[in-house]
Amino acid sequence: MELAHHWEISASSGSNYSVLPVSAPDYSSPALPAGTYYLKYVVTCTNNNQQTSSPEATVVIRAFPTPTAISQNATVCVGATLDLSATGSGAASYHWFGPGGFTAWGQTVSLSPAKHFMTGAYSVVASQDGCYGASSPVMISVKEVSLSLQA
Repeated sequence: MELAHHWEISASSGSNYSVLPVSAPDYSSPALPAGTYYLKYVVTCTNNNQQTSSPEATVVIRAFPTPTAISQNATVCVGATLDLSATGSGAASYHWFGPGGFTAWGQTVSLSPAKHFMTGAYSVVASQDGCYGASSPVMISVKEVSLSLQA
């Protein structure tokens, strides 16, 4: 008696299965787009062509959140307020990182009064359902206000 086995996948429960190109009992999928998938393991007796399959397993793949870090003021004067905000799809919480070990939680963050040591790159990590995505950094420059008086 010889046995053949394979995995099958579908985007709808109970129907339209496609055979996956793997015959091992363990299956590691390449990256799949976010969505819900239904898998089953099928064993065939090659002598009489009888099949049996595992119960259907539901696998949900979530998308990584995609945050964008935004500053209303890429250059801010010492003593003013530095405002940071994050936008993006699929995020429930935001964690900011910046110069000098700065960290903060929230979609919007205001730092006041701005100081020289706050100059640098700020980035945000968004999380949703155990998935994390990081933004590209936004550069902030904190400058002295200079006045020149002439008589």
